[in-house]
Amino acid sequence: MVTYESLQHCIQPVIFHTGVKEAPLSTWGTGFSLGTQSRAFFVSARHVVQGTDPSDVCVMSPSGKLLPLKDSYCFDPELSTDDWADVSVHEVPLGEGKKKAPDARLIDLAVAGGDWQADALTSRIFVVGFPNDHTGVDYDVHEVYGGLVEMEGT
Repeated sequence: MVTYESLQHCIQPVIFHTGVKEAPLSTWGTGFSLGTQSRAFFVSARHVVQGTDPSDVCVMSPSGKLLPLKDSYCFDPELSTDDWADVSVHEVPLGEGKKKAPDARLIDLAVAGGDWQADALTSRIFVVGFPNDHTGVDYDVHEVYGGLVEMEGT
């Protein structure tokens, strides 16, 4: 059974290259990683990345390396302004012929199925994120830090 605890490691702050020498990185918003054995994706809200160059968006690998994102897809806000369409999907490049690392921070789509509708009315729900006042970049030690905030209910 998939639990919140097993998904927690997949949730990350969204990191941006700023192009500013004194402050080369910034954080804004939250996303999560998912994928298969050969492809990985990072999903966030469209409004978090809207207006930025997709090549400036990156995520942190388990080893602390910044991984730039590549091909991205957002629902066109002209077609729908509904909240369900506020989604951005970016592919995380794994390298030619590479497979995901065993310690990759992602929801494995190969095992993420199931009959969620049968348990929809009795399942635990949770909202998680990295609020801007709990997340940022420590430029003295060149590290991204994040304070994951959780709300849980049924």
